[in-house]
Amino acid sequence: MRFEKDKIAFRDSFVVALHTDPNNFILLWKAAKKKKRRSYSLFSDLEKCLFFCNL
Repeated sequence: MRFEKDKIAFRDSFVVALHTDPNNFILLWKAAKKKKRRSYSLFSDLEKCLFFCNL
């Protein structure tokens, strides 16, 4: 359960970053990709988001 809460908070931080500062969002995303193995579904969702946002 804690992992799910962390995953949601993590995703929300990306959403906030995307809306407030797209360049910072890209930096966060690149840094977080290094942790991809731990939360694969989160990153597949982020990659879809990036695709649809044309980033």
